[in-house]
Amino acid sequence: MKAQGPNPRVGPASGRPRPQNGAGAVKSPASERGSAASKPRRSRDQLSKDLKAAQRAQLLSENEPVARLLSGVPALQRLGLNTELLFLRGHWNHIAGDALARHTVPWSLKDGVLAVRADSPLYLQELTYAAPRILRIAQDHLGERTITSIKAGRP
Repeated sequence: MKAQGPNPRVGPASGRPRPQNGAGAVKSPASERGSAASKPRRSRDQLSKDLKAAQRAQLLSENEPVARLLSGVPALQRLGLNTELLFLRGHWNHIAGDALARHTVPWSLKDGVLAVRADSPLYLQELTYAAPRILRIAQDHLGERTITSIKAGRP
């Protein structure tokens, strides 16, 4: 007679029958993952956008925009200086990035439109591509109502 292998319905050393998908059955991690997989998963891009939006909201809630702080300085009001434009020019390397800042300059800020000049068509095109990022960073520093759009141009 041939020896038979272990019975798959009998537990390892106890000799008691294993539960079959009924009460008392132990769920495997794979079956738990199956239920989580039925939920819609967000893409990596969506998670990144959600994280950036949450970080931006936290930054705005914790910090006061510079424009609001500088608007109360009487000496700057008497001179009639556009304090937001001065701030942008002083921090342009951070806002636009070093490579783009070497070839562009914030020129004017009127009615929420920031006019930026570029020294060549190449950097004018780069500026149009980077405009949404620059707008977001500038709005984080100055407030969302201060700058509403960016207009790129050449001197």
